[in-house]
Amino acid sequence: GGPGASGILGRPTAPCRGRGSHGSGHGWSLWPPLGAAMALPMLPRGRRLRRKASFGPTPISEEQKQDIQSTQIGSRVSYVVLSNMQAILRQLDQYGYSQVDGFLGGSANGYPDQIRDEMKSMFDRGWFEEEPESEAQFKVGPYRITNQDREHRFRYRIKGRSGEEKMERLIENQYEVAPTVVNFTRSLLVSFAQPLGELTESGLSNTKGISELFVLCGQGARYDRRVSNVFGWSTEQGFVRDPRKLVAIYFANPNYREEQGGVLQLEGVITPTGAVRISPMQDRLVLFWADKTVWSMTPSRSSMISEHQYGIIMHMMAKGEVNYNP
Repeated sequence: GGPGASGILGRPTAPCRGRGSHGSGHGWSLWPPLGAAMALPMLPRGRRLRRKASFGPTPISEEQKQDIQSTQIGSRVSYVVLSNMQAILRQLDQYGYSQVDGFLGGSANGYPDQIRDEMKSMFDRGWFEEEPESEAQFKVGPYRITNQDREHRFRYRIKGRSGEEKMERLIENQYEVAPTVVNFTRSLLVSFAQPLGELTESGLSNTKGISELFVLCGQGARYDRRVSNVFGWSTEQGFVRDPRKLVAIYFANPNYREEQGGVLQLEGVITPTGAVRISPMQDRLVLFWADKTVWSMTPSRSSMISEHQYGIIMHMMAKGEVNYNP
């Protein structure tokens, strides 16, 4: 079998309504792709802190790295990654995916609950939006597929530095409402990029990534089969290759039961069946290859608002071109 559970230690719901996008029109998008790679934000206040607020296009400095890892949750992520890296590398190499349970220590320090509470607060503020139809498309070889799976599923993309004053204010709001989420996504990128990049052709960027928060609001909300890396896009500047190489999905569902659905399914991994089903349990992190794995989530059947399924999808970017071979 593949990676197991290795690693570290309401009210009746109303139909979910489409929600507005926080800062609509000022975020970044995979379509067109030139906005796909973002610098992840962190601390928002003061000139010195603003300098640290997000990565720039230059390589991350040791000072920035230490700044990220000095946060409480950054220290936790750094420790877990360091302690489990050999097992994670072995699982990715042998099975094409890795699973770490209790990634943030479960209820011992409260991080998983903080992440969920902050995501729910963002959702309640109307910051989440339905996935645009154009982004429900993916490509496998010569075939382009459009999924019909957007109902009752919402997302929010973490915003990074753009230089626009309005965007800077949105980044500050984002950090004020969800500091644990922002610091967690940054620390994932910093901690994983270098060691996991050794398994790739050109390494992984530690300055750019895409972090997307999602919620499945029951009523059959799901992700149909898709491949995260879509090879590339035709743009005014010519054809641009898709840089996404590795996907990390973190689940924050303290009340999860199997009958609630929302199970992550991976195809193209190295198991006896070539597939695996992974329940979206609280504080579980799953890693898989963006260009080699077909993934989906089964319909969510939660009946209470407290059972809505939250998670974070992080796309890590290759430094060079991805050797696309679906």
